[in-house]
Amino acid sequence: MPTRDINQWPYNGNDGMTANFKANNGLWVETTEKTFYDQLGCVPPKAMKGNAFAVGECYSGNSYAMFVEVDERFFGKICGILTFNPAKYTEEIKNQFGM
Repeated sequence: MPTRDINQWPYNGNDGMTANFKANNGLWVETTEKTFYDQLGCVPPKAMKGNAFAVGECYSGNSYAMFVEVDERFFGKICGILTFNPAKYTEEIKNQFGM
């Protein structure tokens, strides 16, 4: 899998969060600390615990953009809010990125 430029807006592109959500592939996208905090501050979080939060504005239905910090790296994915689980997200990210 080619490396994605983490400085790109994480929602856009063929390998961005929106494309991954539409493909239902469950993949996380690496992003920057700046984007992580921009998304945290844009509207009050819908959910927040430990190293993760859901952006307060709904993406679609019950799906929200989730952002997670793992080992001083930052990741995003759009997924269902009903299963908000930071521990699971951290495990998924570590597996996907070989951390």
